[in-house]
Amino acid sequence: LIALRNDLMNEENEKIIHLLILRSLFVKYLEDRRIFTPNFLPDILESKSPQKLIRAFGQVCKINGDVFGSNKLSENDIKIEYLDKLHSFFTTDYQSGQGTLFPYQFDNIPIQLISHVYEAFLKNDTKKGKGIYYTPSFVVNFMLSQSLKEKAEEQPHLTVLDPAVGSGAFLVESFKILRDTLSEKYKRKLNYNEKKQLLEKQLWGIDVDREALQITAFSLYLALLEDESSEFIRNKIENSHPILPSLIGRTLMKANAIVGDIFEYKKFDFIVSNPPWGSVP
Repeated sequence: LIALRNDLMNEENEKIIHLLILRSLFVKYLEDRRIFTPNFLPDILESKSPQKLIRAFGQVCKINGDVFGSNKLSENDIKIEYLDKLHSFFTTDYQSGQGTLFPYQFDNIPIQLISHVYEAFLKNDTKKGKGIYYTPSFVVNFMLSQSLKEKAEEQPHLTVLDPAVGSGAFLVESFKILRDTLSEKYKRKLNYNEKKQLLEKQLWGIDVDREALQITAFSLYLALLEDESSEFIRNKIENSHPILPSLIGRTLMKANAIVGDIFEYKKFDFIVSNPPWGSVP
């Protein structure tokens, strides 16, 4: 992914490339979950048609969500060489070109991968200036297992805030803890609407970087969909029914938590973060 991003990107197209990779990953995720037909995305990329790719993104827009939300991609944004390299990425081992024993499937994308990609996508001077550092998953899991897990058992409807949310690692793990705690309480799996409400009412995040919020939303959507059947998701897409909640601007806010009054009249039961260790102007 990092090699692909470096090959595609120049000084003028960074936002376009990040959106293109993220959205293509989500389409491939749906394909490998058998929601789209096999080779749905590779066939589109092989056709070298920006129009077909935009149409595929539009098809996914039916399920809503911030990965395909406010930032639009046009046909003019997508060059033929982008499609060639994306096709190579999704059909071969990108750096070696080996395709006979192609090793990657995207039906289960771990949050650690998305977090690593987000950090790697940032320029070094951006990371240094903003103090952005990836929190390893074992640190996230340990911190929350020693704190949130116990509180959730007492109060499973508690609210969680990460004031420097980054790629969303703390919120994704918090979602899983709260989901599992509520499932134990109800003696059954949560249904889709219950999990969706958990996202909309119990998990909150702030970051100065809008791209970080998109990565967080992407990661939370993967967590939301991971135990839903392919038939369920396919049915929602076919019936043009929005199933992913819009989070950015509602529970995920672009702001500076150190100096801003973002949730001035709201209280949270639990706050957890790996804050940026950079300087504040």
